[in-house]
Amino acid sequence: MLVNQSIISDLKAIIAQSNDRAVRAVDHQRTLMYWHIGKRIFEEEQQSKDRADYGSFLIKYLSEKLQPEFGSGFSVRQMNLYRQFYRTFPIVHALHAQLSWTQYKLLLSVAIANFEKVLNRRVILFKSTSHPAHRSPQRASDGISVKVPTLFRTKLATNLITG
Repeated sequence: MLVNQSIISDLKAIIAQSNDRAVRAVDHQRTLMYWHIGKRIFEEEQQSKDRADYGSFLIKYLSEKLQPEFGSGFSVRQMNLYRQFYRTFPIVHALHAQLSWTQYKLLLSVAIANFEKVLNRRVILFKSTSHPAHRSPQRASDGISVKVPTLFRTKLATNLITG
């Protein structure tokens, strides 16, 4: 019996394509899960009057409860990232299935870095205009560098992005 040899390559292509789609679908579901976790954390924080202290307590508490069962993806750092993800991309339907979680994390880090640059520029401008007799704009920038603390990055990045 003679078998068309192209069938093997065709089947391999079908299998590879299906595997690729399955991986992308799983990654998109994981991204949606992180968004929904971030949304739920944010909603819980908004119910507290003392949000800043409660927010850091809440995330630490959630991490302690979830990490033993679900692993390092639920560390304090990751939980903060999920909350930041929701705050930066508040419309779930606007998330693109073509972007992976890794790509969204990169976008979040770029947003924070851009915010730090804007903040540095504002500090330089303030320094150069607050004491015009003592400082020139060139001297005002000497040695100034603002690094946004991790606890404040989410709110600051969100304010920068949303205007």
